Amino acid sequence: MQRTQKLESVGLLAGGIAHDFNNLLTGIIGNIHLAKLTSPSEKMTLLLDAIENASQRAQELTRQLLTFSKGGGPYQRNSLCYRNNRRCNHLCSPRVQYTLGD
Repeated sequence: MQRTQKLESVGLLAGGIAHDFNNLLTGIIGNIHLAKLTSPSEKMTLLLDAIENASQRAQELTRQLLTFSKGGGPYQRNSLCYRNNRRCNHLCSPRVQYTLGD
């Protein structure tokens, strides 16, 4: 019983942090898009693209935390990547992801 309450508390905390972090990322990505519209330099556009990609990866991590906080269970990389050769491995993320349970 006590362990269940601790897990629920961790899930609630993870959800709150993920929600706030996602709000920050939305502002960052929005400003990146605005900067791209006004950026005259190709070098600046490349830098903004890199920042945008990092922000999008952070958003995906945030989605995983939100899913976990709502009781989602973990799942591993697509088994197809394990069965096929190494060329397929770059298509699948190496991190654990979460999905909502039934």
